[in-house]
Amino acid sequence: MQTSENRHSVADRYARHESIEGFDQQVLANASVLVVGAGAIGNEVIKNLALLGIGKIDVVDFDRIESHNLTRSPLFREQDIGQEKARVAAGRAQELDPNITVTGFVADVWSEVSLTRLAAYDVCVACVDNFEARLRLNSMCAIARVDFVTTGIDSRYASVQRHPFGSSGGVACYECDLPAGVYSAMARRYSCGWLRKAAMVEDKVPTTVITASAAGSLAVAWVLASISGSDQHQQPARALVDTQSGRSTLSALSRNDECPGCSGIHHDVELVQSPADALADVVARELEKVERDVRDDDIHLSEPIVASAVCVNDPTHSRELDERSRWQPAANFTDAITHCTLCADTSIRVDIIETITRSQLAQAGGALNCKYLRLPGGYVVELT
Repeated sequence: MQTSENRHSVADRYARHESIEGFDQQVLANASVLVVGAGAIGNEVIKNLALLGIGKIDVVDFDRIESHNLTRSPLFREQDIGQEKARVAAGRAQELDPNITVTGFVADVWSEVSLTRLAAYDVCVACVDNFEARLRLNSMCAIARVDFVTTGIDSRYASVQRHPFGSSGGVACYECDLPAGVYSAMARRYSCGWLRKAAMVEDKVPTTVITASAAGSLAVAWVLASISGSDQHQQPARALVDTQSGRSTLSALSRNDECPGCSGIHHDVELVQSPADALADVVARELEKVERDVRDDDIHLSEPIVASAVCVNDPTHSRELDERSRWQPAANFTDAITHCTLCADTSIRVDIIETITRSQLAQAGGALNCKYLRLPGGYVVELT
């Protein structure tokens, strides 16, 4: 039970906030924010959200703390090296304000957070360091209709974008104006469709706490605007800050009707859940609601999937591999899957699909392992 002394203490904690015109502390106390990534920017975002009194902060990160993180991460200490970033960051943020709830999840957000769960958050903040993760979160937020804030830094610049999917339908997504060079950079990591190159070594971008704090501050400012419903922040925008010169630019973002990320996502999504073993029946039921003929390539997978892996010289060589890899995400494998040990050659042909036919759904049964299927008419079927 909260005593009068405790209530007085809580009122004192937020007194300066309450003196700001238009600042409603109770609105923040009722808000929930998902932070993906607990590295340099994630530390700043989590810290700022906690100090502002955001009621529920969930942190998702699968990585562990290394010594080089200590120069850019105010929530980490020397004794934390080797510990999970999400749990340590959440614990330290909880210490900043006992009135809020901060929870760390050691996982990949793609496997940890369902679309249904995501839809319960007010805002999702991406503090990740690769384009693939940003693109996945972008699609998830567009489908779940959750405001999306994404960040990026190097040693000099801080970039922050906002995409108000929750408050404004049909707005520009993160991928709408992505430069072609980004796709080229991602393609260098893959071979044979969406198979990762086994020998690929990723370059690490050098960063400092200066750019991380700049990105974290602006990101949380836009989170506040989203939570408070400020009209002037309900349009997609990108801010680029030069931390050396102090110059900054703010650019409005326009929707690209041919965007590969959002052009196929209906403005008013209807989300349906289905167990894997009932997926074909659920998809058939939802397709009956669509008032037009549905082509086989109209059923889009949430990610590239391996449909088969067969040795072209002798299918018996790859029978076990084919059974193990079929209907699994291509991201689970490297290009080493194409090498047949019996042939001593890259003779295994891997068929990777991004759309699926109804007959293939029936063949897969309950073995199809993807996050969701996107159907015509705005229907999305999420696997449970």
